[in-house]
Amino acid sequence: MAKEGDAVSISQLCRWTGLARSTFYYQEKTRKPKVSEWLASRIKRVIDALPYAGYRTAVFMLGENKNTVQRLMSLKGWQCRKKRLVSDLV
Repeated sequence: MAKEGDAVSISQLCRWTGLARSTFYYQEKTRKPKVSEWLASRIKRVIDALPYAGYRTAVFMLGENKNTVQRLMSLKGWQCRKKRLVSDLV
């Protein structure tokens, strides 16, 4: 439309397409996840001492927030394997 000489505003285009203007202007933020090396070393010591320990055991032993411990374990690749369901075996 701009080539034809018709100037159309962004808000009008968004209205026609059904797209929210905030979605049009959105730019994804690329951030590196923050890792507390101090807490990561404490978690690693718990995992080394108790190889069967998952995030719940580490949370109990350290007295830290479960979401933080689970996030750090996932980022470092220390997450425990999930149990296979019986339906997966069939």
